[in-house]
Amino acid sequence: RQCRQLVISAYFDEIASQPCGICDVCLDQKKKHVFIDPGQYRKEVLQALEDKNLTADELIQMVRPREKEKFLEILRMMTDRGELSYDRGWGFKKV
Repeated sequence: RQCRQLVISAYFDEIASQPCGICDVCLDQKKKHVFIDPGQYRKEVLQALEDKNLTADELIQMVRPREKEKFLEILRMMTDRGELSYDRGWGFKKV
């Protein structure tokens, strides 16, 4: 998967040094590199768990992360660090 402009330029033996930034391949790459602030997600998770335990699905509904997989990684990280633990129903609770 390469920038379409680069592929076309190479086909016609032209030199294009940088991706165009506007084709479908470039736009897809930009979406993958959107910065996600783990600190903000961490803060929202801790606030959501202030009053009650919540499952991962409930936290996703409350926080509405842009990228679900990244958010789940943050939950795992918080659990590994001892900030969160699981209750009997596999919900998260604040430690």
